[in-house]
Amino acid sequence: MIIPVALFNFEAGGLRNGHRDLRPLVDAFHDVDTPPALILLCEAKTWHEHGHRPLHQAAELLADRLDRPYVGMLGHDPRGPIPQRSSTTRPC
Repeated sequence: MIIPVALFNFEAGGLRNGHRDLRPLVDAFHDVDTPPALILLCEAKTWHEHGHRPLHQAAELLADRLDRPYVGMLGHDPRGPIPQRSSTTRPC
């Protein structure tokens, strides 16, 4: 069994001039033939803010674009430079 996975480095989590723009993330999956079962995002370290709003919005937009459900979960790599922020985040 092959599980399609996408790894996407989303610079600054889409934060531009104080506003989050998720359009480049969604547009990156425009020409995907096989939608990934799992999408791993790098640089989404502030997506826990506002009740995980950026995380849930991105999952919803990607689900709409790729016509399949996605569930957003925050995590971190313990070897990475960003410490775990809360007990609700789970390691990847």
